[in-house]
Amino acid sequence: MAISGIGIDIVELTRMRGAHGRHGERLVRRICTELESETMGDAATFHQLSRVFAVKEAVMKALGTGMRGVGWKEIETCRGASGAIESLLSGRALDVARRRGVSSYALSVTSSSEFVLATVLLASEKPT
Repeated sequence: MAISGIGIDIVELTRMRGAHGRHGERLVRRICTELESETMGDAATFHQLSRVFAVKEAVMKALGTGMRGVGWKEIETCRGASGAIESLLSGRALDVARRRGVSSYALSVTSSSEFVLATVLLASEKPT
């Protein structure tokens, strides 16, 4: 196994609270897939949105595309069987991962009263 990408993102909750307060549902629709929106429900909180945002940005960074090469909805967060957050790729995000030979990934999310931090490590069978 070889590391093919590392991404990390930190979201300041006060900034997301402000953005969520100003844009509300429009911000949720822009960033979240239908499944993510359903999981959050009608009362999506800025804290839930911060977790999704941090994971998506960390994945984009790990893929090496940033926000310009991959769409928000091409990365979907969900809870796995263990309850841990997982990420599913589609569209351009999946294409980039395949081109880079990504065979597995590790994702970690943590939060405090001030921040949400997401880290993603992409692995491939052979060096990229």
